[in-house]
Amino acid sequence: MYKGNDQNDMKRLIISTDQFPERDRFEIWREEIIRNFSNMRIERRKNKPFFARADIYEFDNLQFGMVHAAEQRAFLDHPEKELYMVNLQLTGTSLGVQGKRRWITTPGDIDILHSSKPAE
Repeated sequence: MYKGNDQNDMKRLIISTDQFPERDRFEIWREEIIRNFSNMRIERRKNKPFFARADIYEFDNLQFGMVHAAEQRAFLDHPEKELYMVNLQLTGTSLGVQGKRRWITTPGDIDILHSSKPAE
């Protein structure tokens, strides 16, 4: 894990499971996600080797980044403050559910979620 400041007071956080034994990777990833994104929970989907890396940048109240990871199930819980989560799918596919709405995201698609309802 790396935390540092880049130019203009932009904070950078890198979360990677590369340096950990495979048997510990998912739990370390889950703990780091909970610590840095308290409104998000994740579950492992398959019993295959796990890997994950997130490059996250923070500037004032804006947080953005890129995540590359093995298949997992993520839940956006109702946080204490209002927020939007925007996802640009670069590779693979994902299934989203928020309230009664269900969708499949493919490369090039953009999802926008609002914190007013839990999502997965």
